[in-house]
Amino acid sequence: MARLEGVPKEQVYVVWGEVRKIIRPHIEALETHTICDVLDNLLNRDWQLWLAHDDGIKAVCITQIQVYPRQKRCRIMLVAGEGMDGWLPFEEAIADWARTQGCDKLVGELRKGWQRKLKHWKFMNIVAERKL
Repeated sequence: MARLEGVPKEQVYVVWGEVRKIIRPHIEALETHTICDVLDNLLNRDWQLWLAHDDGIKAVCITQIQVYPRQKRCRIMLVAGEGMDGWLPFEEAIADWARTQGCDKLVGELRKGWQRKLKHWKFMNIVAERKL
């Protein structure tokens, strides 16, 4: 059975080789950050690294606390891995952690396919992009 673990900044380098392999295609597709940007943000604790693992890493989740004048949110920056049904229930553990950080909402820019899995989420906006 997989378990979820938040990775302290002191341990990021220990798992970084495997994490990098899992997230690289997603980071490259987003085009908003480089893999080095991700590492810098994790080491600065601007972002948080979560791993679902048993015999190796099954999934990686990266979160960011965002503070607005009237709300604090935990943004899911990226989720990548295999065997989703084995680690998707960990969403609640991340939500619990976000509550302890004073967050009001868990948010994310998710692909359309996530709607089938996250029926308890309110899908509010469609994010579209156009290259210039």
